[in-house]
Amino acid sequence: MLAIVEAIRMWRPYLFRRKFFVQTDQRSLKYFLDQCVATPEQQKWLAKLMGYDYEIIYRPDSENSVADALSHQPNSPVLHHLHTTAVTLWDEIKGRVVIPSCVTLWTKLLHEAHNTKIGGHSSVLRTFKQLAQKFYWPKMHQFVQAYIKHCEACQKMKSETLYPAGLLHPLPIPSQVWDDITLDFVEGLPTSHDKDTILVVVDRLSKFVHFLTLSHPFTTKSVAEKFMEGVIKLHGLPKSIISDRDPIFISRFWQEFFQMSGSQLKLSFTYHPQTDGQTEVVNQCVEKYLHCFVHQWSHKWSTYIPWAELWYNKTFHASTGMTPFQALYGCLPHLFHNYRSGDSSLHEVDQSLVARDELLR
Repeated sequence: MLAIVEAIRMWRPYLFRRKFFVQTDQRSLKYFLDQCVATPEQQKWLAKLMGYDYEIIYRPDSENSVADALSHQPNSPVLHHLHTTAVTLWDEIKGRVVIPSCVTLWTKLLHEAHNTKIGGHSSVLRTFKQLAQKFYWPKMHQFVQAYIKHCEACQKMKSETLYPAGLLHPLPIPSQVWDDITLDFVEGLPTSHDKDTILVVVDRLSKFVHFLTLSHPFTTKSVAEKFMEGVIKLHGLPKSIISDRDPIFISRFWQEFFQMSGSQLKLSFTYHPQTDGQTEVVNQCVEKYLHCFVHQWSHKWSTYIPWAELWYNKTFHASTGMTPFQALYGCLPHLFHNYRSGDSSLHEVDQSLVARDELLR
C-alpha cells in the first residue's frame, strides 16, 4: 500500500481530478477501502488518498511482468533517508573479546572477576555483568552461576538473604545525585590502625557509597568534620540526610549544625530499620566483603576499605540498571592491569606495584 501512496504522490499532477486504475498483484489491496482500518499507518495512507478517483484492480503475477521487472531493479531510488547523530550499538559491543570454548580460560577469567579484592565475591548477577563488559562466551551466565555455587568463601562467609514479607513502601526517588543521602555506622570491628568503626554514606539516587573510618571514642563534632572532609568537599551539601536514632545523629550539635547549614534531617522509627534499609544493605555488603578477605588478618581490615569502596561502586545494581560509578559519572572506571615484577626501572615503583597486586589477589 505504501508503494501506491508514493506513486500517487509522485504523479499527482497527472492523476488529480481524473479517474485512474491501479493494477497490483497483491489481491488484498483490492479490498483496502472496504476493510476496517486498524493501524495508524493505514489511517495516514487512507487520508492521503482521499480526493482521488481511483480503482484498484488485481492482476496476477504472471501477467504483471513489466512491473515485476521494474521492482527488481537494484538501483531503485531511496524513498527516505534516515540520519542519526550517534550510533550507540557499536559503542556497547565494541571492545568485547569472544573467548573460545576453553573451561580453563573461563575459570581463570572468572577467578579474576569474582575472587579478587576488586571482584569482591559478588553475586551471580554482579559477577556476570562485570565479565560481560569485556568478554563473551556461550552460556556465560550458567557458567558463572555454577562457579559461584561452588565458591568456598561465598558458602562459608555469606548467609542467605530473603525479601521481607509485606508490601514495599519506598521513599520518594530523588531528582538529583547527592541531594538525598543515608548514614549509618558499622561498629564492633577489631582495632585496625587505630580504627574500629566505619561511617557508611550512601547516595539514594546513584547508590554511590563512601566508607569513612573512625576510631572510638569519637564525638559528634569529629563525625561532622569527617563527613565534611569525605563527602561535602566532593559532592556539596545534601538536601536531606536519613539516619537511624544513634546518639550521634540525635544529638543537639548534629541537629543544629546541619539544620543551620540547610540540610533536612530525617530519622528512622525505633525498631524499624527498614526506613534506612538501603544503608543497612550496604552495611551487610561491606561486612561480607571484609569477612571474605580479612577474616584471618582482622587487624588489617582498614587497609581494604578503599578497595571495598571501589568494588561496591563498580558493581551492577538491578534497581538502576547500571553501576553506581556509571550513574554518577556516566562511564565505567578505568582499572589497572596486573603488574609483572621487574618491568619498572625504579626499585620503589616495582616494590609498590608488586605489593599492590599481592594485596588485591
